[in-house]
Amino acid sequence: MSIFSAKVKSMRKGMGWTQDELARRVGVSRSCVGNWEQGLREPDFETTEALADVFNCDIDYLVGKKSDNNLSVDEMYVIECMRADTNTKERLISYAKFLLNGGEI
Repeated sequence: MSIFSAKVKSMRKGMGWTQDELARRVGVSRSCVGNWEQGLREPDFETTEALADVFNCDIDYLVGKKSDNNLSVDEMYVIECMRADTNTKERLISYAKFLLNGGEI
């Protein structure tokens, strides 16, 4: 599994979304999301931008480039959640449960 596929799956589950919900928000099919999460395919640039928008994060974060401040993936996700204007507490709680369950929701 690539960094990108792991991040998409982790962030989707952390948001409490199904693959269908993420697909609807991005404007792709559910099978596209499944292929990304399995590491079989990666989206084009425009779709990567759309993913960054729905997850409220930078493209660099999604594709695995290191941040200037060298924060972990989990720390970056918490910061991105805190920047969001809706459901921040619920998203952070859901993501914490995801991490405590070893990546299973």
